[in-house]
Amino acid sequence: MRTDAEAPTATTELLLYAASRAQHVAKVIRPALARGEWVLCDRFSASSVAFQCFARKLSRSDVDWLNKFAQDGIEPSLTILLDLTVEESRRRQGQRTGPTTTAGVAAGADRMEQESREFHERVREGYLAQAKEKPGSWLVVDATGSPDEIKTVVMKAFKERSWLGF
Repeated sequence: MRTDAEAPTATTELLLYAASRAQHVAKVIRPALARGEWVLCDRFSASSVAFQCFARKLSRSDVDWLNKFAQDGIEPSLTILLDLTVEESRRRQGQRTGPTTTAGVAAGADRMEQESREFHERVREGYLAQAKEKPGSWLVVDATGSPDEIKTVVMKAFKERSWLGF
C-alpha cells in the first residue's frame, strides 16, 4: 500500500492523466475515428473535472485548459454516467475486492477507491454537475438497475440519436 509521501500530488495526478489522455487521443482515438469506427472510453475529460476539480479542489479553468490541450479537438458525442450512491458503490467494491475495513473501504481497494467517503461524494457531485451543465451531451443512468435494464436505457438513447441502423 502507498503512503501519503509516495502518492502523487493533486497537480501531478492531473498532469499524468492529461499526458495519458493526449497519448490515447493521438494513438488510438483519432486513428479509429479516421477509419469511421466508434470509440468507447471508460474515462475521459469529465473524469478529470470530477476527480481533480471537485474532489481534489484544483482550478476548473486550469483543468479545462489542460483537458482541451490533451484532447486536441476531440470531444465525446455522449458521456454516459452510470450513477450510484457512494454507499452502493462501496458495497459493490466489497463484492469485487473482498471484505471492507472499519472505514468501509474494501480491503483490496486501489488508491482511488481508498479515498474517503467525502472524496467520493465530491466526485459524484462533480459528475452530476457536469451533466447539468451540458444535458444534451450526457446520459445519466440509474445504475442500481440490472445490466439488462441499463443496456435498455443506453440502447434507447442510441436509437433516439439515430446511431443504430435499426
